[in-house]
Amino acid sequence: MASLATFVPSIGQIKATYVGNKTAIISLFLILAASFAAMITSAYCADHISKSSCGKTDPDAIKAHQWATTSAVLGALVSAGSVVGCLYLLYRTMRK
Repeated sequence: MASLATFVPSIGQIKATYVGNKTAIISLFLILAASFAAMITSAYCADHISKSSCGKTDPDAIKAHQWATTSAVLGALVSAGSVVGCLYLLYRTMRK
């Protein structure tokens, strides 16, 4: 049980991370929200393009589908990066 406590942050440690890195946490949260919304929108567009009747034959629709898919993947990577940034700040606070 003691080894589990080293990996699970307490409420005090979470508060200390937020207070000590308020600007970074808020910025990372805003990046997470914006990139997640862009990812969902791009995935929605890619899905509709692929389901359309011209989505399989029109070269411009095929390129649009590829770009929408690429944009969705990049949004997912940026979202994951902002989560990793928040976890790193929490880890750094826990190690003090």
